[in-house]
Amino acid sequence: MEQPLIYVFDDFDLAQKARAELIAYGFDQDAVALRISDDEAGPVQGNFTVGDAAHATPGSDYSSTFGTVAHRGNCMLMIAPSSPTHADYAIALMARYGVSDPGAPGAAPAVAP
Repeated sequence: MEQPLIYVFDDFDLAQKARAELIAYGFDQDAVALRISDDEAGPVQGNFTVGDAAHATPGSDYSSTFGTVAHRGNCMLMIAPSSPTHADYAIALMARYGVSDPGAPGAAPAVAP
């Protein structure tokens, strides 16, 4: 068995699609785990109220304050390749999705286009 690979996604659907592609390629379902971490404080963008602008339309405060909620880096895809071929395929696939090893210098989570 090869070294485990861990990738972080911002977008759940994108992470799920990558997982499905790995399984379709021949990875065992148990070898490709998708974990979602949830923070009790909520998403890191768009979940904070600091006051509404004076021009806020009555009844629209919620959508203008919380309309741009963004979850960042809360989807972790853990891959246990069974061979060097599987490891190479997983690394290439993650690069295609714009994800790199989170431990690599300059690595950033994947976001949906």
